[in-house]
Amino acid sequence: MVEQVVAFDMDGVLAVKPVLTGPAWGKLNGEERKARKQTLLEHYMAAAPLLRPSGQFHVITARKSEVEVVEVTLSWLKRHYPDQVTQVHFLSEARTIVNVVSFKKRVLDKIGANEFTEDNRAVLRGLAAAGTSAHLWFWKEGMAEPVEFEKEK
Repeated sequence: MVEQVVAFDMDGVLAVKPVLTGPAWGKLNGEERKARKQTLLEHYMAAAPLLRPSGQFHVITARKSEVEVVEVTLSWLKRHYPDQVTQVHFLSEARTIVNVVSFKKRVLDKIGANEFTEDNRAVLRGLAAAGTSAHLWFWKEGMAEPVEFEKEK
């Protein structure tokens, strides 16, 4: 029998995703970046949970692997999904769609994931194109259940 290894994206699937306004990160100066990071940390701490999976699962997130972000994320997951999270995988490179797809594909392959649920169709398209062996699901806030991601033709 094949072990079931399930993984979920964090923001937009397990937690309400932050709404960012203003310039892109690359256009912010030092003080503006500091303020944006603080806003994100506050959101991460207070975000409402979304999808309620049963059983054990991995979290594969494009959140940065910075100490404060990791601590807040782990605390939030422990509070909302106690004893369910096997491991959390954080992005350690620039957050571009190419890097996020590559990172998530590497993690899915490494953990031998059978199932992965994501809210970003561009990431799902990239994973499908990269040939991930995980079964891909699409889910966004407001949906009753995840739906199978079908590669667009």
